[in-house]
Amino acid sequence: MNVKSLKFTFGAALAVVMMAGGAHAADAAAPEKKVVRHESKLDKKVPQPFWVQIPPSKETLESTKIPRTADGLPNIFAEWVANWRTIAPDGREPRELRPTDRIKPEDFASKEKYMEFVNRDMSTNPANRCIPSGGARIVSSPYKLEIVRTEEGARHQKVVFLNEQYSIIRRAYVGDFKIQPNQEVRGQWGASNGEWQDRSGDGKPDTFFVKTTGLNGSWLEQPGLTYDDGTEFTEEYWLSEDGNTLHMLETITDPKTYSKPIKHHIWWSRAKTDAEAVHDEYICYVESATPELLLLKYNSAKK
Repeated sequence: MNVKSLKFTFGAALAVVMMAGGAHAADAAAPEKKVVRHESKLDKKVPQPFWVQIPPSKETLESTKIPRTADGLPNIFAEWVANWRTIAPDGREPRELRPTDRIKPEDFASKEKYMEFVNRDMSTNPANRCIPSGGARIVSSPYKLEIVRTEEGARHQKVVFLNEQYSIIRRAYVGDFKIQPNQEVRGQWGASNGEWQDRSGDGKPDTFFVKTTGLNGSWLEQPGLTYDDGTEFTEEYWLSEDGNTLHMLETITDPKTYSKPIKHHIWWSRAKTDAEAVHDEYICYVESATPELLLLKYNSAKK
């Protein structure tokens, strides 16, 4: 079994184990009037799973110090490596969940929606049939991510996300090339528009903001949460001060299913070697992706 197969087995097996717990974090706080970008304080003792939003520290990111491109944009255009140890202490064992990590009945828009979640059929997980994850789910994948863009100053600018998992390509359209409201776009990954924002107020862009609509409905996260076809999700990308960590805050808004927006904080490390920068071939075999077989392989790997 090659490395990529092992990654898939451990990652998917962990998903099976975590499904029973329904791990998730919902954001109940109202947004502040003044939006400020913060650095996140990572817990060094207990590795955090990538689907849990980590409370930010009070340290404000100074956008004047981050590495920039020749035209002044935050240089997020690189190969980024997800740390599998952020999922669990040794990459396989699920970490102990905090009470705030679990989704609660009051997080749903109605009792009916909550009961749909309670009685969900885990065998319908698209990943069990090697169907690529859609929309909001793919951005939380703990695989490598490469970000590129069209040439500087291009009128039809695109920021392109190349995901190692399923070899998925996502495009965020910027400037004059943005998808307009009258353009009906609906699909598994929806339609994404992006813009550069100045969150620190120093006159320089420090955040790449992406808004996605037009989703056709799919599984939201590993525990089996779903979303409606009217769901909107946004991504905010920013760099650590030294430029070696890419942070992303994802906000999912689906008033038909959930009573409040759900937020995730995810991060990647900049690839340091040529080997890290190479995307592995991602191959998924349907016969190896059943929950029962994955759990069996997971238990065998622990021995």
